[in-house]
Amino acid sequence: MHFGAIDRQMLLILRVQNSKPLNCNVGKRRKIRHNDFSTLNVKLEVEHSAEEVGTLGNEHGMLKEPHRNLYAINPKGILMIPDTYASLLQRCAEMKVVEDGRKVHAQIIKTGLEQALFAGNNLVNMYAKCGSLADARQVFDKMPERNVVSWASVIAAYVQQGYAKESLKLFSAMQLEYVRANEFSISSILKACSSIPALEAGYQLHAYIVKVAFGSSSFVVNALLDMYAKCGSIENARNVFDEMGQRDIISWNSMIAGYARDGFKEEALQLFGHLQKEDLTWDCTTLATVVGVCADLVALEVGKQLHTQIVKTPCYCNVFVGSALLDMYAKCGSADDAVKVFDRIPVHNVVSWTTMISGHAQQGNAEETMKLFIKMPLAGLKADEFTYAIVCSACGMLSSLKQGTQLHGQVMKSGFLLYVSVGNALVDMYAKSGSIENSHKVFNQMIQRDVVSWNSIISSYAQHGHGKEALHLFQQMQRANLVPNNVTFVGVLSACSHEGLLDEGRYYFNCMSKHGVTPRMEHYTCMIGLFGRSGRLDEAEEFVNQMPLEPDIVALRTLLSACRDHGNMELGTRIAERILKLEPQDTGTYMLLSNIYAAAGRWDQVSKVRKLMKDRGVKKEPGLSWIEVRNRVHAFTVGDRSHPQTKEIYAKLEKLTEQMKEEGYAPDMTHLLLDLEQE
Repeated sequence: MHFGAIDRQMLLILRVQNSKPLNCNVGKRRKIRHNDFSTLNVKLEVEHSAEEVGTLGNEHGMLKEPHRNLYAINPKGILMIPDTYASLLQRCAEMKVVEDGRKVHAQIIKTGLEQALFAGNNLVNMYAKCGSLADARQVFDKMPERNVVSWASVIAAYVQQGYAKESLKLFSAMQLEYVRANEFSISSILKACSSIPALEAGYQLHAYIVKVAFGSSSFVVNALLDMYAKCGSIENARNVFDEMGQRDIISWNSMIAGYARDGFKEEALQLFGHLQKEDLTWDCTTLATVVGVCADLVALEVGKQLHTQIVKTPCYCNVFVGSALLDMYAKCGSADDAVKVFDRIPVHNVVSWTTMISGHAQQGNAEETMKLFIKMPLAGLKADEFTYAIVCSACGMLSSLKQGTQLHGQVMKSGFLLYVSVGNALVDMYAKSGSIENSHKVFNQMIQRDVVSWNSIISSYAQHGHGKEALHLFQQMQRANLVPNNVTFVGVLSACSHEGLLDEGRYYFNCMSKHGVTPRMEHYTCMIGLFGRSGRLDEAEEFVNQMPLEPDIVALRTLLSACRDHGNMELGTRIAERILKLEPQDTGTYMLLSNIYAAAGRWDQVSKVRKLMKDRGVKKEPGLSWIEVRNRVHAFTVGDRSHPQTKEIYAKLEKLTEQMKEEGYAPDMTHLLLDLEQE
C-alpha cells in the first residue's frame, strides 16, 4: 500500500523529541523525513514551514495540551493528528485494503483514541466498505457514543452485504435511541425494503419521510420510488414519480425499470417516449433497460430504431448495452444482427459472451452454443454459473452423454456445482441424455434444492417411464415443505399417465387448486392422455368438451393418438376433423387418421386422406434418428444409404434382426405409418 500522492493536509506527521511540546520557530523552514511508518509500511515525506506547523498545531490544541487525546504519539515518536487517522481509514476504505486498515486500527488503540467518536465512525465505515461486516459490527457495539453517522454506516454495511432484515432491526434500534435519521440511513433502509421485499415497512418509512421533511431530497425520493417499484407496488411508485418536483435520470430509470420488472412492458416504452421529450441525457442504464423491454416484447423494429440512436451515443461501446442488444436480437430471432453486435463490442466480458451463448441456445442451435462456449477461454474469459447453466441445458438438447459428462467435470473443477441453477441444468441434461441414474445422483448431491430442482427430477423419471418413482419424489418434495407449481403437476400427471394410474391422476388434478395452481392446457392434455391410455375414450371426449379452455392441437392430437391405439375410427374421424379445421397443414393428423383407417381396413378412406394431403400440398417430413460415436453425431432417415459405412451398418442390422428373432422378439407392426408416396 503506497500513499505517495497524499497531500500535506491529508497526512500531517511531525517528529516530536521525547514527547515534549513542539518548539516551532516562526519563519524558519524545516524538512521532516521518516522512512518507516510501523503500521502501514509506507514511505512518507512531509514538508511544512514552522508557521504552518504552529498554526495547525494550535488549531488541534497540540501546543496547549500536548498529552491529551487531541493528538497521539506512536512508538517511534511520530505525532499524529486525529484527522490523519480519519484520512488513512478513508483511504483504506476506498482501496478496500482491510489488512492495512487493521494496522491503523491497532495504532488507534495504542494511542488511546479508540473511544473517540471520529475513530469509531471511520473504523465502522472502513470495515464495512472492505466487506468485513463482523469487524464493523464489533466496533459499532463497543462505541460509548454513537451519532447518526455511526448508525448510517453500520446500516448501510448490512444492506450491502445482503442482511436486509438485520438492517431493519438496526434502524428500529436507532429510533429507540432517539437518533434522527439522515438521508443516507433512510436511503439505505429503503434499499433493504426493496431487497426483501418489505412493502409494509416501506409504507412506514414513507410516512417517516413525510414527517421529517425529507421529501425534497431527490436522493431519498428516488430510493422511495425504487422501493415501491421493486416491491411490486407500481401504482405507488408512479404516484411518487408524478409528485416529484424535479426528476433526474435516476428517477426516470427507476420508473422505467419498475414497469419493465412488473410486466408493464408497453408502459415502460411509453414512459421512455416521454423521457425523449425531456431535457435530460440518457445514460447506459436507460438504454440497456429499454432494449431489454424490446427483447421481452419481441419488438424487433422498435429495437432496431433504438439501436440506431445508441450508435450516436458513448453507450454504444458499453458492454452492458451491447449485451442487451445481443439479447434483443437473439430473442427476436435475428441471429445475424446478434453476431454483428457481438463482433463490434470492443471489450467483451462474461456477460456479453454468456448472452451470445444464450442467444444460440434460445434459437435451439445447440451445436453453435457449444462451439461458442469452447471459444470462450481463448478470449481470456472464464464461464460463470449462468454460462454453465445455459451450456448444460444446450448439451441436453444434443443428448450427448459423453460431452455432458465432460462438461460436468468442468463444472466441478470451477466450483460452480454448488449453484442451484447449475445443479438443476445438470439434472435435466443427464435425463435428456438418457442417464436417469446420473441425473438422480446429481440431485442427491445438491446441497440446496429449489422447486426447479424437484420439478427436474420428477419430470425426468416421468419421461423415462418411471411413474411410481416420480410420484414418490413428489411426496418427498411435499415433506420438504416446498410448494409445487404448475410445472410440478405436469410431471406428476405425466407420471400417472405413463403408469396408467387414472384414480391417482384424477386426485392430483383436483388437488391443484389447493396448492394455488390453476390448470393450464398442458395439465388438461396430460389428463386426456391418461384417459386415453386407460381406454376411457368416451370420458376423454367428455373431458375435452367440458374444458374451460378451448383445446389446442396438441390436446386434440393426444386424443386422436388414443383413438388410433384403441381402434376407435368414429371418434378418431371427429377429432381429426376438429384438428384440421384449426391447422389444415398438420402432417401428424393426416398420418394418424390414415393409420386408423388402414387398421380398420378402410383403404378407400386411406386413399381419400392421401388425395387430401396432395391437394393441400402437405408433405410428410422424413423422421431422423441419430447416434453419437467418438464425439461425432451421425443422423439417419428411413432407408438411408448415404452414409460412407452403409454396408457395415446394414450387415450389423441383419445380424441384430436375426438375434432378435432367435430371442423370440416380434415387432408390433400395428401402428407402423404408411409410406403414402410408395403405397
